[in-house]
Amino acid sequence: MEKIKRYSLILLSLIIVSSCTVNKSDREKNKLSDKEKKDQYRVGEFNIDNKSQLIDLIEGDATFDIIYEGNSSFLARILNSNGDIVDILIETNGQYKGIKTIKVPKTTSYILDVKTTGRWSVSKR
Repeated sequence: MEKIKRYSLILLSLIIVSSCTVNKSDREKNKLSDKEKKDQYRVGEFNIDNKSQLIDLIEGDATFDIIYEGNSSFLARILNSNGDIVDILIETNGQYKGIKTIKVPKTTSYILDVKTTGRWSVSKR
C-alpha cells in the first residue's frame, strides 16, 4: 500500500510539473517580440502595384515607415471602414523613403490603401 501511495504521489507530481511547463511554453509562444509587433502592421516586405489591407490601429499617434522604389506616382493613405480618408501617408512621383506620423481618431480597423505601379513597403513603427 505504501508503494502505491508513493507511486501515486510521483505520478501526480509529474503531471503537475508537465502541465506547468506546457502552460509556460504556450505563454512564451503567445508573447510577441518587438519585431513581430511591428510585422503585424506590415503589408508586406515589398509589394508591387496597388494593394489594400485592413490594419488595426490604436487611438493616438501612429508612425509609419514608407519606401517607394518606382518611378511613377505613389499614393498611400489610411481609410476608415466607410472608405473615407483618415489621412494621406504619402502622395508623390518617383522614389521615396521616409516616415509619416498621423493622428488615429479611435481604436479600430482601418484600410491601408496603396495606389501605384512600382515596388513599395509600408510598416507601422
